[in-house]
Amino acid sequence: MKKRRHMPALIIFFAGLVFFIVVFFKHIPLLFFNTLVASPPPEELFRGYVLSPIPESVQNIRAERPKNFQGYRYTFRFNISRDDLSLLIHSKFLVRVWNVEYKDGRLHWDWDRGSGLLGTGKYRSGIPCYDHTREPRWFKPGQWGNPEAYAYMKIGKQVNIETFHKNSNGLTRIRVLLYNENEAEAYYVVTRSKN
Repeated sequence: MKKRRHMPALIIFFAGLVFFIVVFFKHIPLLFFNTLVASPPPEELFRGYVLSPIPESVQNIRAERPKNFQGYRYTFRFNISRDDLSLLIHSKFLVRVWNVEYKDGRLHWDWDRGSGLLGTGKYRSGIPCYDHTREPRWFKPGQWGNPEAYAYMKIGKQVNIETFHKNSNGLTRIRVLLYNENEAEAYYVVTRSKN
């Protein structure tokens, strides 16, 4: 008889515990869980978020997933030939952007050429690369000055400069590619998040 009396209390307790775990892991996983799970190899991340199959000229792939609360963000650095760079640009619908600047963990660029001075274009965008996490030693796009750069931004159904003309909301996807021809080296940042 005593066992049956405590049964409703046990059911309520376990239901509450399950509810707490579901709520906790729904809202906190990227802040906590990512530090416990080993990251896939850089080549696997490259195939999944940059280009698959990996072109022959791509070497020395480095990849990291900075913490991002809702969605994902990846940063890459790799060597790539000019021919394979063109393949990457066209396969990801990237367009040429100007006046690139990396400051305080954010990449900024102009969609229009502007007057050639940093931040003077009419349509300026930015993407956080590292905000609450420390950037790795290999992530130094600020050392390249004003590199050749390409980007793609989609917010809801609006793409690139369209995102400035209409009230854009919805899923945001951004891809930025920086290229240093002298070193045959590139940075690639990809992010997806909800507004």
